[in-house]
Amino acid sequence: MVIQRLPLLISLITFFSFAFALPNFRRGVPYTPTTVPSLPTTPPLPGRPGPPDSPGSPGFPTPPGGDFEIFTIDNNFETAENDLPVIGTVGSLGVYNMLNWNMVCGDAALKRKAKLARDDLPTDPNLLGRQETGLISVTPHSPPNVAGWAARSELENGTPFISCNYETSIIDHFDLFIPEAPASFYYGCVSDPDSDVALPETCVISAIGYNRAGDVVARQQFEYVWEHGISQQMSPGNFDSTFTNLYTVEFQTNPPLLFGAVLDNVITKVYQRKE
Repeated sequence: MVIQRLPLLISLITFFSFAFALPNFRRGVPYTPTTVPSLPTTPPLPGRPGPPDSPGSPGFPTPPGGDFEIFTIDNNFETAENDLPVIGTVGSLGVYNMLNWNMVCGDAALKRKAKLARDDLPTDPNLLGRQETGLISVTPHSPPNVAGWAARSELENGTPFISCNYETSIIDHFDLFIPEAPASFYYGCVSDPDSDVALPETCVISAIGYNRAGDVVARQQFEYVWEHGISQQMSPGNFDSTFTNLYTVEFQTNPPLLFGAVLDNVITKVYQRKE
């Protein structure tokens, strides 16, 4: 009896095995894939963007110095043309150390002496000598040259600024935040650089940083306090960490057009595109 039913049992087992296996077959039974070596990524063509995770593409940080030559410069203005004085100025410094400076530059004390002599004004020889050595007003941090602006220069040249925007520029951006430097720059305020004697004054210098798109990305104020003397040292200033990746930085003095401002030893980190 059992032997007669054996073929039937085998048929039933085979049927149910196939029935249970069929859904798995349709769904796809999990399997262990065979590892195949990946092909090398084809580099992007010149002038075309690479894949999203390639250097230089949006969202991927460019390695420091990878696309740029980087120069850290102490702008002390000693190699600048000395015929652009803070006093009686016409024109601006222009391109200096790879950036465009819409400021005047020169040896303010020497030009003050020349102005007094040119005007044939009666002067005390002792006072004149002190003017020549820069002991009156704000003393340059690294004599003799300084850069700056005042009422006349702003009226003639417009808002003072530092920028990498000029006709022959290959500068991508610049930084004024230099953490390794004891001071980012030195600054001072004077009563009126266009007058015969410019005395130290209390004022606030504002710096406004813009990126290449023209958006404000940084803003900071620096106060210079008069110590009630006729001669005073410049104050050190440090730009904060927002002053990076800059295209232009504009400067303002408060009160506006009443006082002049002088800068010295402005340290810049300039990023020049590799060609």
